Amino acid sequence: MLVHTQTDSQNPRIEALRRKHEHLSSELENERKKLSSSDLYITRLKKEKLQIKEEMSGLLHYQDQKSVAS
Repeated sequence: MLVHTQTDSQNPRIEALRRKHEHLSSELENERKKLSSSDLYITRLKKEKLQIKEEMSGLLHYQDQKSVAS
């Protein structure tokens, strides 16, 4: 789980990724509730959500390294 900090909200890219990640979480939850949901679609949503999480983690790591160096 990624922790949201005040500094993160100053980075528009991280905020956009966070909103997309939350949207995908909701979409996944809705699809899981459907009886006719496609396994392929759910898998695609999970992969996209993971890619976003990895990108956010990388940006947060870079941001942390940058702040330590300052």
